[in-house]
Amino acid sequence: MFDIDDDGIAFVTVENIPPEWEDRAHNAIANCPERAIHIAKESP
Repeated sequence: MFDIDDDGIAFVTVENIPPEWEDRAHNAIANCPERAIHIAKESP
C-alpha cells in the first residue's frame, strides 16, 4: 500500500487497495504516529 523513504516520508505503492487489504489499511492509519496516512475515496 505504501512505503517509507530514507527521510521517513511515506509514499503510495498501491493506489487501489483490494477489499482484502482494507483492514490492514485502517490499521496502518490508526497506528501512524504522524497521522499522515489516510484513505481518499473517489466518487463514482
